[in-house]
Amino acid sequence: MIDEYKTEQEIINELKNEQKLLVINPKITNYPYLKMTPTQLENLAYYYFSDQKNQIKYFNRTVSIKSGKKVADKGRDVTIFENGKIIGVGQCKRYQNKVDKKLFYHELTKVILYLINEKSDTTKFEKYLIIAPSGINEDLSDLITDFSNNIVQDDIDNGALGNINTKQKNGHLSSIKYEDVKDELTRIIKQLAIETINELDLNLFLKENPTVASCFFDINNNVNSLNETVKDNSRNEQIYNEIYKYSNIVIRSLNIFDKNLKQYDFN
Repeated sequence: MIDEYKTEQEIINELKNEQKLLVINPKITNYPYLKMTPTQLENLAYYYFSDQKNQIKYFNRTVSIKSGKKVADKGRDVTIFENGKIIGVGQCKRYQNKVDKKLFYHELTKVILYLINEKSDTTKFEKYLIIAPSGINEDLSDLITDFSNNIVQDDIDNGALGNINTKQKNGHLSSIKYEDVKDELTRIIKQLAIETINELDLNLFLKENPTVASCFFDINNNVNSLNETVKDNSRNEQIYNEIYKYSNIVIRSLNIFDKNLKQYDFN
């Protein structure tokens, strides 16, 4: 059986084969998270949770982190262990739009259905972490604020059935009879706390860990080059404004000329 988790060396090799994204002075410009490949974002999430400061923040203790392989993708982009038992799962969502409740329940139930199908020990499973640079929408934010009390069974059912009824038979979820796992699925979901990691969280981490940042981004800290770019943009904007102003004068003049011209009967 192929190991479903990557080694540290495999992650390093992947980073060497991925093209770094150009960033000019991250103190001023944004990191282009949405332009990262799925593998890059997943590896960044691995390093994010490998940071002891973040482990203490999310788990109040030091834990063990493993990054999942695509050949064994079960919704577990990053898996957090303690004493060999899964205590958390992180999923990366590299979308332009914010993550909503429907997508959240679909992905969460997918993760747990695989764990149930594998007969994994979920007694210590306590955290589900969403790594979404674009963030989450207001409805999902309200849901996870008091998650255990805001859960709606219909949302769980719809998310789970969407995974079980999928046409992709290679995931093995299609063989599950929902009534057989419904109670277990709901029990696990109700024991979870939900955390979100957004662009600001990633920015702070990369600011404090420039070595990690350099693994993913080609960073040019030359402020002067950025200032020159800003100057060029300002100059271009000035030119465009002048063109716009004079083009409007020309258009108005043509309209007046056309109006006057229509007074005469020209063939």
